[in-house]
Amino acid sequence: MRFVSRQKGFFIGLTTILLVLLTNATVNADKFGRSAIWNRRTRISNEVVIGIVERMEDQSIIQRKGGTSENKVSLGMRVYEGDVIKTTLKSRVHVRFKDGTYTEWASSSKFQIERIRFKAPNPLKNNKASDQYDESVFRYYNGVIHLFAEQIHPLQHFVVKTPTAVIQALEPTDFYIVKDEDSKDIEVKVKTGKIFLLNTITNENTQVSNGMSAFIKSSGLVNLGGAFNLDEEKVLINKTKI
Repeated sequence: MRFVSRQKGFFIGLTTILLVLLTNATVNADKFGRSAIWNRRTRISNEVVIGIVERMEDQSIIQRKGGTSENKVSLGMRVYEGDVIKTTLKSRVHVRFKDGTYTEWASSSKFQIERIRFKAPNPLKNNKASDQYDESVFRYYNGVIHLFAEQIHPLQHFVVKTPTAVIQALEPTDFYIVKDEDSKDIEVKVKTGKIFLLNTITNENTQVSNGMSAFIKSSGLVNLGGAFNLDEEKVLINKTKI
C-alpha cells in the first residue's frame, strides 16, 4: 500500500511539473512567436478588399502596397488599395471594383489603385466640403487602360493621376487612356460622359466631352484632339477585351 501511495505521489508530482513547463512554454510562445502571427492577421484583416480580378489572359504581375516583391495575378484574386498591376507583352487583365468602376488593362500596361470609395457623397448642405465628395484615386503609368465607370453614383468623383496632369471624372463615364511606347504624350479618348484634364503645372482645366479626345503633353500642356470615332474605338477594344 505504501508502494502504491508512493507511485501515486510520484505521478502527481510529475504531472504538476509537466503542467508548469507546458504553461511556461505557452506563455513564451505567445510572447515571442504568436504575437507576430497575430499582428500579421490583424494587419491583413484591416485591409479592405476593393476589387476582384474578373478576367485575365496570359500572365500579369501584381505588387502589393508597401511591398517590393511581385506576385502572379490569378483569376478571382482580391485587389486591395495601393496595389499596382502590370501586364506583359501578351497579357491582359480586367478588374471590377466595389465603387462600380470596371477597369481593363491592355498588354504592356501599368496602373495603380490608390484608393476606392464605396459610399456615395452626402449631399446635405450643412456638411463640410470634405463630407461632400470623397474621391476614388487611381494612378496611370503607361500602356492602354479602359475605365468603364458608367455604374458609379451620379455624384461620385474619381481621379486618375498621370505624371503631368490629373484626369477628373465628375459623373458616370467611359474612357480610354493611351500612351504608345514611342510617344511621350498621353491621349485620353472619351466614349460617354465627360472628364476634365487638370494641368498640374498651370492649374488650367480642360473639359473633354463624349466622342472627343485630348492630348496630355510631357510638358503638362493639354491640347484638345479630334473626334473619337468608331474605328479608333474598335482598335482599342481589340487591345483591351478578353
